[in-house]
Amino acid sequence: MFHSPCRKTVDILPIPQSWLETALTLVGKRAIAQRLCGNLQVDISKTRDLLGWTPPVSVDEALRQTAAAYLQAQR
Repeated sequence: MFHSPCRKTVDILPIPQSWLETALTLVGKRAIAQRLCGNLQVDISKTRDLLGWTPPVSVDEALRQTAAAYLQAQR
């Protein structure tokens, strides 16, 4: 059980991914299952082509900056 700052009890029930996908598919919610369990990669090529936009930093650089900020905050 997890206790939030508001003192509400939350019961967490682990459910295998395959069960969740099957259950949601059976009730006609396959798209939700795909959003919850699917790949979270995003392809920005269309945005680049249409808007001429590129991210200000690469994914690798952003992750490096995030890790450095996290480590700094731990000190």
